[in-house]
Amino acid sequence: MQAIIGSGFGLYGHLPAMVKSDSDLICIPKRYKNKFQSRKELIQFEKNIYWSEDDSDINKIEKIVIAIWPLGQEKWIDKCLQYQNITSFVLEKPLGISPENSRLLLSKLIRSKKAFRINYSFLYTKWFEDLSRLLTKKNIESIEIQWNFFAHHFANNLNNWKRYKTEGGGIIRFYGIHLIAILAKLNFSKVINSKTFALCINEDSKWEATFEREDKIPLKLIIDSKNLHDSFLIKLNYNNENKYEIKLKEPFSDVEILNSSLDPRVAVIKKIHESLDKISDNKIMNILYENVNKLWFEIENKNDFFESVY
Repeated sequence: MQAIIGSGFGLYGHLPAMVKSDSDLICIPKRYKNKFQSRKELIQFEKNIYWSEDDSDINKIEKIVIAIWPLGQEKWIDKCLQYQNITSFVLEKPLGISPENSRLLLSKLIRSKKAFRINYSFLYTKWFEDLSRLLTKKNIESIEIQWNFFAHHFANNLNNWKRYKTEGGGIIRFYGIHLIAILAKLNFSKVINSKTFALCINEDSKWEATFEREDKIPLKLIIDSKNLHDSFLIKLNYNNENKYEIKLKEPFSDVEILNSSLDPRVAVIKKIHESLDKISDNKIMNILYENVNKLWFEIENKNDFFESVY
């Protein structure tokens, strides 16, 4: 049996993806039932749910999804690693509240020899496939990635964990980590510079950074989470002055829509769950996750903060 811990994205993101990729029953704590029933698009999946009265059913679980705030995820990972019956995990990003905490958790997960995936969902998009292919060609002079949006917590003045760096949120830890995974996968492992901007260091909202690969190709990255105009742009500049652009409204605009009533990310999450079946990929993914964490640590170590309204 499978299980979900998390009444937010765990329900509206992971639950549909799990139903569409596996016929096994999904164990969900009964305390989430009201939230589940408040989302009408999810009612179609109730027949796939086993409502658990308490967490004692953890003894019956083979695969568990943990989709809660980072500090809570840290505690649940430690708890679940004690159960031999749990053989695989799907985890949210960031893995822990900081690069240091995440490194310790990664070490424990890898040593356990259990299979796990972290939801670095940009790795499973079509635009990432296109970018990976384009980077195999010669004559690239530089790359630029710019992601603009107005974060939900800023737009609605919410004081949730996603807003605060010390809780695993903020521009690098919550949003930037998606692109750090992309950079690690594409071997942009050298941090040239990194700068964050905001009125308060614990609520950083804009990030600018430059990276390099071994071939010295520079990649400039800008993420602005207080921008009123949503856009996601990747620009490749060539030596012959030509350029190639990937233009989207947001990073999941080119994702296959499995059902118009569901979150568009469900198709991507489905791929992450299905990837657990590829046992040969586990070692490859473990190495990638370690490289993501190393790059994340170096970025934060080199980062300069500027108090600014920009």
